[in-house]
Amino acid sequence: ASLAGREFILQRDCAPSSAMPDSSGPSDDRAAGKRKREQERGEAAEERRKAAEAEQAEDDIDGEDSDEGDSDEAADEDDSSDDSQDDAPRNRIGNVPLEWYKDEDHVGYDLAGEKIIRTLSGGEIDALLESKDNPNAWRTIKDHKNQREIVLTDTDLEVIRRIRKRMTPSAATDTTTMVEFDNPDARIHPLNSAHPPKSRFLPSKWERMRVKKLVALLREGKIRPPPPPEPEVWDLWADDVPKRRKGPPPLPAPKLILPGHAESYNPPSEYLFSAEEKKAWEEQDETDRALSHIPERFDALRRVPAYKEFIVDRFKRCLDLYLIPRALRQRMNVDPESLLPKLPSPKDLRPFPTHVSVSYEGHTGMVRGVAVEASGQWLATVSSDNTLIIWEVASGRPFRSIKFNGPATAVAWRPRCTMLV
Repeated sequence: ASLAGREFILQRDCAPSSAMPDSSGPSDDRAAGKRKREQERGEAAEERRKAAEAEQAEDDIDGEDSDEGDSDEAADEDDSSDDSQDDAPRNRIGNVPLEWYKDEDHVGYDLAGEKIIRTLSGGEIDALLESKDNPNAWRTIKDHKNQREIVLTDTDLEVIRRIRKRMTPSAATDTTTMVEFDNPDARIHPLNSAHPPKSRFLPSKWERMRVKKLVALLREGKIRPPPPPEPEVWDLWADDVPKRRKGPPPLPAPKLILPGHAESYNPPSEYLFSAEEKKAWEEQDETDRALSHIPERFDALRRVPAYKEFIVDRFKRCLDLYLIPRALRQRMNVDPESLLPKLPSPKDLRPFPTHVSVSYEGHTGMVRGVAVEASGQWLATVSSDNTLIIWEVASGRPFRSIKFNGPATAVAWRPRCTMLV
């Protein structure tokens, strides 16, 4: 039937050309060549169809003998193409439209920078012939961007079927607890398929009537604008001072240094300048001088002349008050004892040694060296009192004492035998 259909299509397509008068020989040759190619293509397609049917029959026989669970797992592994590397996009042109490549022999470039040659080509006749020969043609789609044919699996067809029925793609999706109604970030999609009411995008009729009524009242003069605010009048003779906004507290000016003995009219002799000190003071810069004047001695206060730098000092004082920034610092009254950390009570640190268990008493001078015997039973010490004493560690009893002519500074046990060195 498929072969007869192809012959009918070919005859129908070629009928106008054969019905035309034999005007030129080359056109007949081209038509004959075309018919021959179509016939060869049909024979090849028929052979492929027969081979596919034979393979399908063999697979059916093998499937009946195999376990049903194994066949399902194998079919799922063969059909599923989610983890296949072939599904990765070959074309790396991004959002560039394919129309820009319509006059080229390629449709883009792959990850290695190679051209992706245009391989998917053919018209409606080739698609019809392919649908008759290929049993999976109804589930085959063409990816023109990546130039490949993709055969949809049963899983893909099930997802498409569920989406067309307005269902979730996966049957395992829990539609009852998927959307969090209390989460405003999840409300990006409508909760139902109902159309929004007109009141959301049309002006309100009642609001329009309210505005119309207000406009009519304004035109009639029944609604007047609010009167301007009354001017503020300050009563200078009032007893209560109007409350004003409280500003920042005024910062007191820094106080001048109190005068000392050098500023006295009768300073002590040690504050008076000698001839060398007066010459050195005059040669100094004004900013480097410790005193702004030369101390002088007078018999009485009434003999003190006027200070010639008084106006200059007052002017500099005004500049300091005007230009120098000031900040108010609050003094903190902190008890120094509160800054020290509190030490724990000795009762909380127990258990710890509270009395001497073993005491080694016998030396009258400073101990210079200590050595413990390998077994841990004996202890040897030397002191600046020219003595060496061997003690019993457990009881603190002096076992033996040796006197030297001079002070001993070191002592050690011989490791191979019990002998002091």
